[in-house]
Amino acid sequence: MKRLIAAAAALLLLLPGCAEKRGTHTETRYDYFDTVVTVTAADMTDTEFRTAADAVWDELGRLHRLFDRYHEYAGMNNLKTVNDKAGTEPAEVDPALLDLCDFAVRMYGETDGRLNVMLGSVLDLWHEARERALADPASASLPDDAALSEAAAHTDIAALRIDREAGTLYIADKDASLDLGAVAKGYAAEKAAERLTGLGYDHVLLDLGGNIRAVGDKAGVPWTLGIRAPEGDCAALREVSSGTLVTSGSYQRYFTVDGQNYHHIIDPRTNYPAVGFVSVTVEAADSTLADALSTALFCMTEAEGRAVAERLGVTAFWLYPDGTLVHN
Repeated sequence: MKRLIAAAAALLLLLPGCAEKRGTHTETRYDYFDTVVTVTAADMTDTEFRTAADAVWDELGRLHRLFDRYHEYAGMNNLKTVNDKAGTEPAEVDPALLDLCDFAVRMYGETDGRLNVMLGSVLDLWHEARERALADPASASLPDDAALSEAAAHTDIAALRIDREAGTLYIADKDASLDLGAVAKGYAAEKAAERLTGLGYDHVLLDLGGNIRAVGDKAGVPWTLGIRAPEGDCAALREVSSGTLVTSGSYQRYFTVDGQNYHHIIDPRTNYPAVGFVSVTVEAADSTLADALSTALFCMTEAEGRAVAERLGVTAFWLYPDGTLVHN
């Protein structure tokens, strides 16, 4: 009888989920969107967390490949395919690409052109300058002004043709280039959140390099999130139970020429890095919207940004170089 009881107890321990403790789990990877991605979950078993995290990695991996403008992938027409076919023919693409481009075109109108996903030709020049500077700081230099002016002549949003019926994207200008960097992480975070919700998981926090998406609360209490100051300190704390907090900052991707830093957020009006703020953070229900607006508002004055934020129903935070933090 004792042997039977012991065997039954051992069998119970092997049953899925049986006797598993619930708690907080976290996992970090650097595989997607050229940034550090962290998944944190509260009140989950090891098995539940493994399933939830794997769903996130699967969704992010799919979208990373789809929005990649530098690499091709077998069996997929992605953003690089669309750019490679610029001026020649449309590319049949996944509906997610159509959806995100549709959204980006609408945001171009909402932000008076400060969010322009057709800025790729200009961004490429700054990307090349940054890569050269990081490889050899002593020879760092800015993009040539004439080259920037020429590239800027190929940034018309009207060159992007979205055909929902045919399921295609086409860039009518052969020298133009589509870059979704200002919206891709937000969209990916939102789709990963939808995937988790569809599987019945909540109490999860996704952090895609500063694009934070809360899927439910932290097992009954809000997640406490910080708005980062450039030195790594916290400029402000926010309590979020569901929704998103996205920051665009001048202190993350930059290079230095003659003692001056040049960051990666380019103002479409000047073709140079936007000036005025250390960071802009947007708090909203939707991560795609917050991602787009954090970039666009960085390229506006505070007054202009306040008008956009209030019209679209989001809260924005502007961090100035002297440490002052204001919000609408």
